[in-house]
Amino acid sequence: MKISITAAKTYLRIALLIAVLPVISIVVGAVGTKTGLLNWKLGFGLLTFMGPPMIAMLSVATGVIGLVVALMAGIKDLWLRAAAPLVVTLVVMGGFMGLKSVATSVPPIHDVATDWSEPLTFSAAVMTARGADSNPVVADPLAPDKSRVADVNAKACPAAKPTILAEAPATAYGKVKAALMAADLTIVTDEPATGRIEAVATSRLYGFKDDVVARVRAKDAGTQVDFRSVSRVGISDLGANCKRITAIRALLLK
Repeated sequence: MKISITAAKTYLRIALLIAVLPVISIVVGAVGTKTGLLNWKLGFGLLTFMGPPMIAMLSVATGVIGLVVALMAGIKDLWLRAAAPLVVTLVVMGGFMGLKSVATSVPPIHDVATDWSEPLTFSAAVMTARGADSNPVVADPLAPDKSRVADVNAKACPAAKPTILAEAPATAYGKVKAALMAADLTIVTDEPATGRIEAVATSRLYGFKDDVVARVRAKDAGTQVDFRSVSRVGISDLGANCKRITAIRALLLK
């Protein structure tokens, strides 16, 4: 059976469109979520996390059929058009496999603190900014499997522990504030008298916000600094809060 070049080209255009649909979906989800036009569950949950892998599976089928169509119409003239949908699909699926690998390599939590014996809380202003539908901020949170987040932190984020500085609290406070700003956080509460600093971290792609609070207080001849970083939405932060606290502590200990 012979297929005309025109018909084959038309089909391969459709196959390529299906192949790039996951990318389009991700872009729409990211832009929509960041601008607030889409709820994060729609923009990230459906348009980024759930929909694209399913479309990619469909694209595998249409891509394979495209190879058959190209063979029937004349592969010498169409091999690039036939290969393109499959190449795009493989790249998309590879990206999602990498994301899945990251997601399974970290515990499904969104709350990291350096001191769970005296856990930090947020001010009323920050709690209002978080919104009623945000993740709760409690003294002893539980992971989805009902294990204590404090215990999960101890194993999965060993750097989440108090930072001891030789400087006096007043000097250390300025150092902590500078470290938070160097980590690309926006300061929202600046209280040298109480030793509390609150800041917000905003992800570049989706605009997700994590709230961070620092506590600076005297410890023996120096200062103890503690942090807590909590995502506003989502069950898992993909390790972001642990990485943030680890990076900030590294800046302080330079």
